[in-house]
Amino acid sequence: YKPNLNDMNLYNIVWKNHLWREDLKALSRAHLLELGVTHVTEDGDVYVNDSLRKPSIIIGKHKYGQDRKYLAIHFIDKSTKKATIQKYKTKDGTVKKSPSWSYRVEMIPLARLMLAWFNGSIASNMDADHIDGNPMNNNRENLQPLSRKANLSKRALTHSQITKTYKQVQRMVESQ
Repeated sequence: YKPNLNDMNLYNIVWKNHLWREDLKALSRAHLLELGVTHVTEDGDVYVNDSLRKPSIIIGKHKYGQDRKYLAIHFIDKSTKKATIQKYKTKDGTVKKSPSWSYRVEMIPLARLMLAWFNGSIASNMDADHIDGNPMNNNRENLQPLSRKANLSKRALTHSQITKTYKQVQRMVESQ
């Protein structure tokens, strides 16, 4: 599944603080079946209740590193339906209120979903590693479960990357 980031009509784009490790739970195929997943293709197409569910593009705001884009599937738990009041502004600037509903939403990164579906489960202490380093390539052959430490060591900066970043920061400081 290869999303086109330029086509905003096809995908939801969600800005989110990067997932903390505590947010990643063990995930099993049985849990996915409970959520209504009926089929997953090797290219990353997910069918929920026999309908294709398009993933959202999540832009993880990272505290120290570069923002990372990845794909996730949202599941709405309709049993958690709660009445709320939605506030919005009209064109003339007045604030109006409208009754609305809110639900608990479970967001599952597509790579973790793929590993759980094809391997049976993925433990909470394991990351879904993209072998080619591209988090948008969720083909089954490009994914492997890795420990957090091993996954982070794959992303370690090289000496040339550190030097380049240092020089960029130095230029910014000198230009001020």
